[in-house]
Amino acid sequence: MSLPIRLLHLPNEPYVGFQQGPRRFFREARLGGRIQDYLAHSFLVERKNHSDAASMQNDLLSQAETFLPNVVFWQHISDYPITADFIARLKNLPSKPLIVYHEADMFGGIAKVPTKSMRILASAADLMFVVGLGQWARTLDKLGAKQVVYAPHCFDEARFGGEWTPTPKREFDAIMIASLLKSRNPLPGFSIPGAAGRLALAKRLYRLLGKRFAVFGAGWEKYPFSRGTIPFDEQEKVIRNSWMSVVWDHYESIPYYFSDRLPISLAAGVAHLTNYHPGYELLFNNGEQLLYPASIDGFESYVRYYLDSDARQLIDLGDRGKRLAATKYSTEVVYDRMLSQIERLVDANNPQ
Repeated sequence: MSLPIRLLHLPNEPYVGFQQGPRRFFREARLGGRIQDYLAHSFLVERKNHSDAASMQNDLLSQAETFLPNVVFWQHISDYPITADFIARLKNLPSKPLIVYHEADMFGGIAKVPTKSMRILASAADLMFVVGLGQWARTLDKLGAKQVVYAPHCFDEARFGGEWTPTPKREFDAIMIASLLKSRNPLPGFSIPGAAGRLALAKRLYRLLGKRFAVFGAGWEKYPFSRGTIPFDEQEKVIRNSWMSVVWDHYESIPYYFSDRLPISLAAGVAHLTNYHPGYELLFNNGEQLLYPASIDGFESYVRYYLDSDARQLIDLGDRGKRLAATKYSTEVVYDRMLSQIERLVDANNPQ
């Protein structure tokens, strides 16, 4: 008999309820009896109500003392101020909660180093979920992480992936939804890995497609292909107005990594192209559910080939990608796997 889980969820969100998918999954897990009780505490929102770190921490501890979780599921702590003493107090509650840290952002190199709070939480966590392995996992090992487990980005089924009939006419041949991140330090090595490739890809596709190519996102204002930013929930509408969605994702050397751009784009049902990362051949069939060229030239070749082919090829590629997303990369699927891992952790720490 598994020990009932009382889960305190600390979602990273700009307003209460933004993380619809995870909140919905845990609520339904409670209703279905898989977890005994569930409480969400939007720590970044609550941060605005406090003037100092101590009061923020005391507020969170007060909620935890009342709820008495045996699992604390903390997502993307970023620079939220914590100390080792605060984590020790949290773990020393009468319910002795296990700390599960879900870091869905990617860090590495001198351009983007883990924050102090990330290092504290990683070293204290009993289980850590990450969206890429390789050097990133080794970095976390060195920080003292006890168990690092891969959990890919996913899409929220309530926002994306709705049924649609592919349209025969679309405004764009290809679109990119991405921000152009720039480092304040001009020296080599200080830019986010992949940022230069993203810019190069956008320039190449604009030369190839002209006005039939557009980029939506921040940081592109000076470029003729920029269409500005769009609300998060409107991405699918934009994607479905193009024959292809493309992106050069960051951290191209990190195995298995992809941002939420990939599952959201696949769920839209439009052919998707992203740059290769080690391990993709174990996750996807290139040319079957999506395309993952390893170079800018490869992107151009794929785009030329498919735009010169029958539109049915692009429609079918998008449809297969949509089915893959629903099968492997929905919130329901990815969080079910994470909860199973948490259940095993709870059982291992509470032998009958």
